[in-house]
Amino acid sequence: MAPIIQEMLQQGLLVLTAGIHVIRLAPSLLITNEEIDQAVDLLEVILKKY
Repeated sequence: MAPIIQEMLQQGLLVLTAGIHVIRLAPSLLITNEEIDQAVDLLEVILKKY
């Protein structure tokens, strides 16, 4: 899972690991709907690679 985490961090997503099969998202408390949409799009692109 380390390559996935590395790529997410490089793309600007703040993520943490929480076990072998868990990725925790750590967004700002002031996140906008547009930022959520961007994060979901990035997650989709990155996770499809793996």
